[in-house]
Amino acid sequence: MNSSRLAGATRVLGGVFCCVFSLGLAAQEADPDAGSAYIDIETDLGKGLALQDVADRAYDNADDYWAEKAAERDGDDDELSAGEAVSAIFSQANQQAAADAVARDIVEVTTAVVESWPDCEDTFDAVRAAVAQAPDRADEIVATIAVKRDCNCHNGGLWLDQRVDERLRVEMRHDILDVPFQCSCSQVAMYAGIAGLPENRAWNDQLPEAEKQALIASLTEKVTVITERTAALQSLNSWECGCTDVNIAASMQGIEAEELRDGAYEGLATRYSEEAGDSGLVVDALGMVGTYPAGFWGSGEVTTRDNDLRRKGEIYRGDNLILDPFDPATQYGGFGDRNFADLGLHQYSAASIPTDVFISEYLEGWNEAALQQPEAERDPEQRNRVLELYNGSDETIDLGADQYFLEIYAGPGLPTRSVAAPPALVRKTISLQSDVTFDFDKSDIRADASADLQKVIGVLNEADIFSEVLISGHTCDMGSDEYNQGLSERRADSVRDYLQQNGLKDVAIRTEGVGEAQPRLPNDSTANRSRNRRVDITFVTREDAEIEKTVTQDDPAGPRKIDITFLAPIPASVHAVESEAAGGMAAGDYSEGDMKPRQVIGLNGAVDPGATYIVAFSESDDRVKERAQLVTGQLDFKPNETLVLRRLGGEMALNCRAQAWSYVTNFPPVPFIRDPDPDPPPPPPPDLASPN
Repeated sequence: MNSSRLAGATRVLGGVFCCVFSLGLAAQEADPDAGSAYIDIETDLGKGLALQDVADRAYDNADDYWAEKAAERDGDDDELSAGEAVSAIFSQANQQAAADAVARDIVEVTTAVVESWPDCEDTFDAVRAAVAQAPDRADEIVATIAVKRDCNCHNGGLWLDQRVDERLRVEMRHDILDVPFQCSCSQVAMYAGIAGLPENRAWNDQLPEAEKQALIASLTEKVTVITERTAALQSLNSWECGCTDVNIAASMQGIEAEELRDGAYEGLATRYSEEAGDSGLVVDALGMVGTYPAGFWGSGEVTTRDNDLRRKGEIYRGDNLILDPFDPATQYGGFGDRNFADLGLHQYSAASIPTDVFISEYLEGWNEAALQQPEAERDPEQRNRVLELYNGSDETIDLGADQYFLEIYAGPGLPTRSVAAPPALVRKTISLQSDVTFDFDKSDIRADASADLQKVIGVLNEADIFSEVLISGHTCDMGSDEYNQGLSERRADSVRDYLQQNGLKDVAIRTEGVGEAQPRLPNDSTANRSRNRRVDITFVTREDAEIEKTVTQDDPAGPRKIDITFLAPIPASVHAVESEAAGGMAAGDYSEGDMKPRQVIGLNGAVDPGATYIVAFSESDDRVKERAQLVTGQLDFKPNETLVLRRLGGEMALNCRAQAWSYVTNFPPVPFIRDPDPDPPPPPPPDLASPN
């Protein structure tokens, strides 16, 4: 990073004066003109300064940039915005022979401005302005910013709590939010890029219908190109499909007019449906294609061996990602062997957008005939194998006409080549001693605690966090229960406020007060009571994540220290298959499974909205087969095999396009809430840098 850029960053963080002074000297040494009075972007370009230096110096002088140039723009604000910087640099560079050559490239200019301007709103503003300047290069602009991992936005970006709950968390089907961290840049770039397209400004409700349809078709094509180029660049950078839904949803937020947005979204759905053709799309999956556990999926009571699994009530759609880590506990509850009580009777109460059919119940265990024999004499095929499909949509689904299939993916029998188990997640806790952070009986952060808290911010910002951050306040037993509860809540809130206001990346934060209910040590001495007065900051990250193991500040004058405690791995029900998640198996108990199904079962019959369709193995108990719509000897799945429900079977599910198709067909667009503004271009989003 160059010297003027560092000066800007220092100013934003409320830096130390001596640092700014020394940086200014370094800038003068690098460029004699840089230390002179700043004039404007045009002058810097005329001097031939490098593009990044031009952007950095513009940002450093942004506060009163227009003070002497009011006649050149509308408005009373003297500050230079990121969008104005993009427009000014790009237009001026293309008029001056002496300008840095890369400043004539809109993609390079956008990247430089995003590097200089520190906030997420600035990234949005820069991308939108760049696309407005060069709409023919919108896909390049968006894709370039979308793959940045430091675009000043963090996990959650433009999503509100409700959007996370209703869209992303359920989409990923995990008890904790599991959206790839890098999607923060991706979503704001998509949102801003679509917002900057000329179709948004050209739209008018009074336009003739033919002109409206032409704009819808044009916008649909551009959204498709931008989305696919972004996905391709992410794939080239070894990203998985985790951002695909986020990209599509974010692009819809950039379309201001409801009719235009709905038309473009319908166009996307039609396009993806037509392209699906005979290649097929995954609707639901149980297991993980290509990964084969030696025994069964799951652990404890929620396993696929000798058990009845029922989909949780809040899960209202299937898992269309057949290559992601799988633990049935994230989607199902266990109800013991041969429990048929709910077959055909499932209902889901989650507030949801209509969806497709999905596997709502899975049953595997010995049938009645086998139970009459000694276990050693039982035929392995004497099994109840039952699947129930639930129609979660608001329309009747014809499984035969729409060509739905069940597929069974097998492993090689006995493990032949071990592969690593999917990475476990662990819960980690940073414990702040209250005697260091607060004065006795107070909840205001002490001024001399800032150095310690800055270290905490550094640790959290380095962690690949897969959950909300929970901040819990704890007290000793001095004082009443009611008073201690209130004090613990206030202290937790104070720590949260400090972290958010002093550089913590955008993560969801929840605070709670525990009072004296969870002492670390018995409250029987002054030293123990001091240890019990604390604020714990808990979050979930990957077990193998590289993160600072300890945060300490040795001070002989006092007990100034911060402890980081690494707790045991979180239960398997929280996320994916861990070493314990399949009956205590180690990594070597996973082998490479088949990538193609060993069995394909065609489905026939109509399923009404809210109704079920039961498929039973031919060796299942009679009372099960009597209730089934399809009885077949092909349903011979084993508890360590993967089941996939596919529409128009094929290979398409192995890439991100399948996820995109599933998203646009299952989730109609919901406009992002923002203040109306009749003046084009569309307004910037609300505080994108705020936590979810």
